[in-house]
Amino acid sequence: RNPIIGNSRTVKGISDELRITGGLGGLSASAHSELERVIDGADFMPSWFLSRGSELRRTVARVRARTASGKDKKGTGFLVGPRLLLTNAHVLDWTDIGEESAENTLPYSLAEFDYEEQFNGAMMTVSTFRLEPTTLCLFSPWDQLDYVLVALAPRSNEGTDIASFGYNLLAGDTGKISKGEAVFIVQHPNGQPKKVVLQNNRLIDRD
Repeated sequence: RNPIIGNSRTVKGISDELRITGGLGGLSASAHSELERVIDGADFMPSWFLSRGSELRRTVARVRARTASGKDKKGTGFLVGPRLLLTNAHVLDWTDIGEESAENTLPYSLAEFDYEEQFNGAMMTVSTFRLEPTTLCLFSPWDQLDYVLVALAPRSNEGTDIASFGYNLLAGDTGKISKGEAVFIVQHPNGQPKKVVLQNNRLIDRD
């Protein structure tokens, strides 16, 4: 509920009614409509948005792109099928800045799940999975579609089953999102513990 204050004539009319009725219960319908409005469109969400969002956040991992020599860069990836991780090509391929190609990073890179901070400030227990490009690796360079779809090991270094994190089903259907709709982002910005962005993001165009 968003209280608003209209022009001085409207405010005077409402205040006069309040003096006469002695409270909100006796206000006219027009006065009530002035006291309570939804501004800039409704942004209500169903309560399951929180529980479903909590489930889906677990599919998001911090990608640690590494080389045999010890270089280490970080990005974000997410599961899109059983054992299948999708991330940007530029996370694993650094040729656009004159550094190593994906061929030199994929065999040594890792995906870290549950790298996030809890409400009390303590960190969750991380599950670290090796990338398995010999099982599956589809690649489109940064100046084209900019993605890598790569398989992960079935179990983490700590013994966790990759299936326990679920995945986001890829679908080619059109109409899944329209211009102007909100976009909710789960990510590891600059390699930080997992963050979510719920405001000020909208789809502004489609190709």
